[in-house]
Amino acid sequence: MTRNQLIAFCYLFIVGIGFAMAFTAGPEALPILWSATALFGLLTLFGFVLAHRLSKPADDELAAYGVATPISRMQVGLWVLLLVTATLFGYTRYVAMIQSPDQLIGTLAVSAEGGAFTPDKPISQTSFLKVKTLAATTEDVRLRLVGRLEALQPVLDAEGNPTLDAEGRWTFTQYNLSQESEEIVIPAGTPARWELLIEKPFTHLDKVELVGQPTAAAKIGIYQPENNVSLFARTGRNVVPAGVLGRITADPWVYSFKTVLSITPAYIQYQPGGPYLPVDRQNIRLTLDPATPDYARFARSDAYGYDVAMTGELQGASHAANAGSFDQANYLRNNNVGGQMRLRIPLSGPSPIHIIQPQGAAEPRQGNGLVEFSLYLRDEMVRVIKQTTPQPNSAFHGALTLGLRYGMQNTVSVASDDYDSAVVAPLFNLGKDTDALIADEFRASGINHVLAVSGLHVTIITIMFIGIFVMLKVSKKVYVPFIIFALVIFGIITGARPSTLRACIMNSLFLLTWGYMSEGVRASALLGVPVAAFMILLQNPAMAVDPSFTLSFGAILSLAILTQPFFDIFKKFKGNDFAALILMLSALTYAYAAHWLLTVTLRFWIGYAVLGVVLFGLSRLLTRIGFTPLRDYGLANVNPGISGFIAAQFGMQIGMMIPLSAYYFFRWPVAGAYANLIAIPLVGIVLQLSMLAGLLGLIPGIGIYLALLLSAANWVFSTLFLLIGHYFSRWFLYPFVDRPTIRELFVYYAAVCLFAWWRPLWFRIVRPRWQRASVSLRVVAVALVGLILAGVAVSGRNEKLAMRSPGSLDVSVIAAGYASAILVDTPDNKAILIDTSFIQTDKGRRNDPERTVLPQIFAKKIKQLEALVLTSREPEHSAGVASVLKYMDVDHFFLPASAAGLLGQEPLASLLAERSPAHLKHRLSGTAVAPQTLVAGDVVYQSEYDGKPFLIEALGPAAGDDAAPLSLRITYGDFAMLVFSDLTLAQQQEFLARVPPEKLKADVVIAPHHGTAGLETITVGLPDDMDARLAETTGALLKATAAEAVVFEFGNPRPVVGLKYKEAVKIHGSTRRAAEDALPKALVAATDTDGAVHVVSDGVEHHVYTQLGSTGTNVDEPSLLEIGW
Repeated sequence: MTRNQLIAFCYLFIVGIGFAMAFTAGPEALPILWSATALFGLLTLFGFVLAHRLSKPADDELAAYGVATPISRMQVGLWVLLLVTATLFGYTRYVAMIQSPDQLIGTLAVSAEGGAFTPDKPISQTSFLKVKTLAATTEDVRLRLVGRLEALQPVLDAEGNPTLDAEGRWTFTQYNLSQESEEIVIPAGTPARWELLIEKPFTHLDKVELVGQPTAAAKIGIYQPENNVSLFARTGRNVVPAGVLGRITADPWVYSFKTVLSITPAYIQYQPGGPYLPVDRQNIRLTLDPATPDYARFARSDAYGYDVAMTGELQGASHAANAGSFDQANYLRNNNVGGQMRLRIPLSGPSPIHIIQPQGAAEPRQGNGLVEFSLYLRDEMVRVIKQTTPQPNSAFHGALTLGLRYGMQNTVSVASDDYDSAVVAPLFNLGKDTDALIADEFRASGINHVLAVSGLHVTIITIMFIGIFVMLKVSKKVYVPFIIFALVIFGIITGARPSTLRACIMNSLFLLTWGYMSEGVRASALLGVPVAAFMILLQNPAMAVDPSFTLSFGAILSLAILTQPFFDIFKKFKGNDFAALILMLSALTYAYAAHWLLTVTLRFWIGYAVLGVVLFGLSRLLTRIGFTPLRDYGLANVNPGISGFIAAQFGMQIGMMIPLSAYYFFRWPVAGAYANLIAIPLVGIVLQLSMLAGLLGLIPGIGIYLALLLSAANWVFSTLFLLIGHYFSRWFLYPFVDRPTIRELFVYYAAVCLFAWWRPLWFRIVRPRWQRASVSLRVVAVALVGLILAGVAVSGRNEKLAMRSPGSLDVSVIAAGYASAILVDTPDNKAILIDTSFIQTDKGRRNDPERTVLPQIFAKKIKQLEALVLTSREPEHSAGVASVLKYMDVDHFFLPASAAGLLGQEPLASLLAERSPAHLKHRLSGTAVAPQTLVAGDVVYQSEYDGKPFLIEALGPAAGDDAAPLSLRITYGDFAMLVFSDLTLAQQQEFLARVPPEKLKADVVIAPHHGTAGLETITVGLPDDMDARLAETTGALLKATAAEAVVFEFGNPRPVVGLKYKEAVKIHGSTRRAAEDALPKALVAATDTDGAVHVVSDGVEHHVYTQLGSTGTNVDEPSLLEIGW
């Protein structure tokens, strides 16, 4: 297979994965798909062999010299076969990975005469069974499964732990039991392909019994599902513990407050005391608390390879609770994780986890020898780094050099006062103290990519080793295998992430072709990118939509494709034009740093265009009169390495950072365009010094002193790098931006491709055909292009209308834990945010508006808030107000008198002072904001759409009340909604007595005080009459609304209420029961179980649905398909 055909095969394989994500076939199609793939693969191989034998030597010689030869029909047929085979292979591989194939065990045919069960295949191993309808049912079908179970119970040692034999296999005692399912009822009207999992294991299925005498025909299939971990994972707060026998198959992730293990289970006990079932695939992510017995044995690299027996709650991850939030379920599935387990530490009794040694062995089993050696080498290098480098530099060196990013999880900024009393004091006083984390500063400054080991790191290490071998005068044919082996070790050490694997494969291919075939860098890169992608996706095709994979390959393709076009453009600017270009870029940089909110407005870009016209016009005028102080100096006269690096930064921003960072994270690290000009050259020095220090420190005796000398120098360079992250994160905002849709990404990258390849497209394809074409063909071509552009424009408009439809009121109750945030998208497409959520940042638990509220806003492409409303001074309502004002343009800011004290607290006070109308730049840009106090009767916003009035008004507090929160009523046509905020029990009684009954009527209400009203009166324990008080107050208030839906904004209350969290949970449960009693026909939803709750109304009817689909449609379901499509 030629180079081009190999490259095409790899890219078409990826295209096949994309088709599979957009149009996923069911598991029943897998046999046909694999057969078709094998058939086309054999045909393709046969075709290439035949073509090679029939090829003419003269054609091969001409092709070797780059002379074009005529394309034969056989070559066209081979390319078609290659396209079909590669695409079909990618499609099939993805379906096989993402779908759990169910094996048909037998079919039950139901008729008026009874039921006839026809066996198909025997059960292959002990497992659950599925009942599926093969046709729609017209009446109830009742049946029962009857069979046998070969129950496996582990052989226990003297201490009651499971045992392994000398070969490392789990030992069991088998019990042969009769097994019978409960009565299974398939209701009348059940559609075809409906299925039900029978959570009773069977090893043999003897028969399927009908219960009762049916009168209508039906066809039922009995299937054996694959025993994946996800099959056994439960959902909910408190689940039944499951037993697991498995092995630690990855390096432990050791944090300061926990350790995360990857467990590959061999058997799972689904029910306590029940049989153990074999597991086919997927891993379990286990989190260990430091209080776990034998914790020290697990929190180290030696734990890799240990066999373990454990008991804990095996839970499945939920999908994103809010639109635009991180989807943990998809992330874990893409990384082959089927469930999560966190062990409960008993106060007494046996440990929930045990390390099991094979029979007769003195030590537990170890893992792969090469991996063991790599992890040992890493641990020794970490020891050297810690001994020779102080914090926070040592944590940075470990993350940069060895991929230990989790070591920086809670490492605070180099500017923190925590380091003033350290062994090594700071270089100089950095001024204002900060508690920001280094990782957050790196993200905001756009240099976080240095912590993701990728092509930059691998290339630097490759060059370092090449330099060492060249200095030793070793032939490259000798040292290339050693460097490739070193890259394999480095990939293992750093966790074998997609970016690392891609870089290691590409560099290895480059070394092989460069060392033995004399290929250049460009040819190796063009081959290495698709081959590396193919090798990674062949193992796990779901990684195609993972950010680590997409961003990594997007970066290398941007560098390879866009660097030269940008360099060609910039080198045209010479003399005065070059000076004008620098001034333009300087003005844009200042605007980004000084006033980001202005730069996203149309008025700024109009002014910026006028500035460009003036500067370049002045440049041409000065050139004509002979005033050229720079003469013909331009970017082309700069050192080629520097000029190429600058062009590469532009290519990286346009090709990867701007579109993909916005798509995955809703943000664009604008500071990165400038910080990386310093950071990337500097990171090469830090990485090499750290790597050399770690390796030299392993030399007995003198090694540690050599490492100390290198680390002393590296401390200066790494401190400078940390300061880059600190200051650039302070100088530039890390802004939120609109998330592009799939259509917009497609159009964007089509434009990027035209920009990169317009010359060959125009001169080789378009212009020759245009010159030969007749007038009529030219008219048709122009019309076709116009139709395509018009279609793109119309589809964009329709997409925008579907996202924010005029005339529709869309209220989103955001899932933010025990906190409140409600986004109101009005019928005339104005956005109003009610409350700003809570902020929690302890021990890796991050819950703040930047992760919950703002992504939801920008997912709907909302750039401006008509109003920001705080209803309460409590932190679960107001803690995020500074974040919202920092990143968004807000026209009006409302709050009750009870929350006025917040205006003088930092950082809100500084933000309001900065955004004050007294500042000219905010008056001119329209971004000034001033707080206003609301009382009952005040209007937040009102408008009218299609004759239906829309109104948000305050129902409380009463004038002069400085303690009550702000309660709101939202009406649109015939629809009404109430937001009670943090009304206490006493305030609820006052509210019910004061507000007119007609104002209390609503279709949807937000439960007061998160359903925990009354908590404010408790000191120790719940009073006996709490249920009665809740029924008399909250229940009466809800009953007066006659609502059809009640929404509870709830989550873990502990970060907010502290030690009262248990009482809060109990009161919440009592309040929900009171709501169900007061409104027995109403829908009751909660953000902790249902995710975000969305209310949509056209002013006549309304609909309530939830993000997680517990009470409606899962609106986040298409996200993976969209990414693939």
